[in-house]
Amino acid sequence: MSWDEKNFVLRKVGSNGLALENASDTLKNDPEIVLAAIGNDKESFIFASDNLKKSRDFMLRALEADPWSFEFASNELKKDVDVCLAACKNNWMILQFADEDLQWDENFLLQAVKLNPEIVFCTDTEFQLKNRDLVLKSLKQITTFYNSDDICEELRKDEEIAKVMDKYGC
Repeated sequence: MSWDEKNFVLRKVGSNGLALENASDTLKNDPEIVLAAIGNDKESFIFASDNLKKSRDFMLRALEADPWSFEFASNELKKDVDVCLAACKNNWMILQFADEDLQWDENFLLQAVKLNPEIVFCTDTEFQLKNRDLVLKSLKQITTFYNSDDICEELRKDEEIAKVMDKYGC
């Protein structure tokens, strides 16, 4: 058995994703192997081939295995709206790995908040004030409220928003 043999490497990365580091270059470029590794440990993505790290199709598949794998996406993919939306749809905190310009792009944020209401916590005062109804709708949809400071002071004084926040004890 060796690190050139697909079945051997699949077993190894299935129990320890970081074992991908030892795989042959050919197998580090094999989507099945890398997805198995990512499914075990997202950080194994750092050992994937550059081709896979740059592949939009592969990244979308990797996000299904572990949304946090977005952290290791190529810079180009971190600018891709569809990839970023797929990454953030189940976990708002992943937005921090998106391209900085995209993180503050109002059109992107409008799409993202509709997909995952918790992303409203990542928006700034200007966005929140401009999109008060979306903020209210988002707050009504979420199940956990982390920090009242994530909503701008002006909106915390808004009667409807304050009422929703009260149910979370904020």
